[in-house]
Amino acid sequence: MIHRFSIFSVTAGLFLVFAITGSAYAHGDEVHEMPSDQAEMHMPAQDRHSARAPDNTDSHARMQEQGGHDHSAHAGWADTGFERFLSWIGKLHPAATNFPIGLLMGAALAEALRFRYRAALLPNAARFMLWAGTVSAVGTVVLGWFFAGFSVSSDGPLLAFHRWNGTAVAILALAVLWLGERHWREQSGPSLYRTGLFVLAVLAGLNGYLGGRMLYGADHYAYPAAHTHSPHSHEEH
Repeated sequence: MIHRFSIFSVTAGLFLVFAITGSAYAHGDEVHEMPSDQAEMHMPAQDRHSARAPDNTDSHARMQEQGGHDHSAHAGWADTGFERFLSWIGKLHPAATNFPIGLLMGAALAEALRFRYRAALLPNAARFMLWAGTVSAVGTVVLGWFFAGFSVSSDGPLLAFHRWNGTAVAILALAVLWLGERHWREQSGPSLYRTGLFVLAVLAGLNGYLGGRMLYGADHYAYPAAHTHSPHSHEEH
């Protein structure tokens, strides 16, 4: 009974920290601008096209203002042919992150349901997803280092947190997998394994949030505001 209470207390506390951290990151440094759709509609066609043309010269500055991160700033780390190959392979990192996040959170959910309902199928589900999630987490972290480069001194606070939290997720996943194998093979106490698995799921979800914020900016997670339709709203753009 004490183990059960401690596990759920730790899990609830971690989810509370995750919610508070996510709220702070989502609203801490957002830059809000007034809508310019109506002003743009009254521009001449040529001026309207120029206003919409992307300005690549200050894209990095805009990304910083929105709370994102421009990974092109790290492209210069690759000098030799092999380094350029690693940098190219690292571009798979954003897509690869879906696997460890989903698998590790799924393993935690399966273990929580087994703890609650004692279903015979769920232990195998948690074990399989933990194995797959750990392997994919290690591979994803390696791709992340290739993607961002190895010059950690140039990392901003957001990238540094994302980089080292992701590395910690892979290391913790290996430790939890070892604890899980001891539990499944030797029938040892599951409390430490379960607590580690729930912590791992929260950290993996947090790193997914940080990665999305880096790619899309802080406004990506903001609740969409209601749009006011004007008589000119049907004009072709």
